[in-house]
Amino acid sequence: MAYKDPEKAKAYDRKRNQTEKRREYDAKRRATPEYKASAVARARAARANQTEADRAKKAHFNRKYTYRLTEAELVFVAAQNTCEACGSSFCRPGDKHLDHDHTTGLFRGVLCQGCNLAEGFLKGSLERVLALGVYIEKHKLARGRPIS
Repeated sequence: MAYKDPEKAKAYDRKRNQTEKRREYDAKRRATPEYKASAVARARAARANQTEADRAKKAHFNRKYTYRLTEAELVFVAAQNTCEACGSSFCRPGDKHLDHDHTTGLFRGVLCQGCNLAEGFLKGSLERVLALGVYIEKHKLARGRPIS
């Protein structure tokens, strides 16, 4: 990189040399058996933490829902691969959300996060769902109109 100011050019060269020296140092350090052993230990610890998080999530699920679900419902949840409302597929086990009636506590089905949140915000009210549908259809016709 060409600088008109010689001081800036020197500063740039110094920084570049330091960067190259750092790269050489890091490459030598990564080649040592101690570093490789610590990298293996870090990877093992990351896997252990991940599985611990998975175990905690599963335990939370079991505490919160399993005692409420019948055996048939548990089998249904395990076999369910798509959201019952919108039909989107679940990529990860954590994508499944068990929908239940808040007044009775009864299990209703398996939803994706978006549908579960929408159902919660609409408070399970069919009137709200229909009113929102009418609102969306009404404003589809007015699309492109500027807000004044």
